Amino acid sequence: MKKETAMKAIKNIRELELMKEKLEYQVLFYEKEMVGNSASIVDNITDKLKDAAFDLGLKLLIQLFTPSRKKSAESKEHKKE
Repeated sequence: MKKETAMKAIKNIRELELMKEKLEYQVLFYEKEMVGNSASIVDNITDKLKDAAFDLGLKLLIQLFTPSRKKSAESKEHKKE
């Protein structure tokens, strides 16, 4: 939408009503735009949280199913004895 730098003088009631209606539509437009932007921000955050949860779960599973180096070093020492 084009921004007006200076408001022109309102000559009659009809122009005043039209200006009021125009401003109400601008408010609705900006509210709709804000809702869309907010929804995209929330989607982005939830995607990041899903990715972080997946990465954390994957790391935990890898640690759970792979033998730790400390345990394998201890078992090698026991085999040497």
